[in-house]
Amino acid sequence: MPLAGTTEGARRLADFTTTARPLLLDLSGDFAEAAQPWHDRADVISGKADGTSATGLLLRPDCPIAWTGTEPNDVSGLRAALHQWFGEPLNNGREQGTSQKGISPTLE
Repeated sequence: MPLAGTTEGARRLADFTTTARPLLLDLSGDFAEAAQPWHDRADVISGKADGTSATGLLLRPDCPIAWTGTEPNDVSGLRAALHQWFGEPLNNGREQGTSQKGISPTLE
């Protein structure tokens, strides 16, 4: 699947799967921010792909599709798939430097 409009120009999907890490293809520009709490475990590529109506694809490290976005801004579905496949978000999804219930944030 060729991807156009990436920060590295037009590239093949295979070019981005050599790291053996999960890969989110953000095909609508709606999902990169939602995946940020998993940045330590998943790579994000934003771009456009011809021949698909998907708005986003989450690939496991072995490349099967773990989630397909079919609606713009379906961040709840993406977050559920990221959690299911790759565990708790970094810092429980909170912004670094914040605390909850009087617990001090940990330094990473």
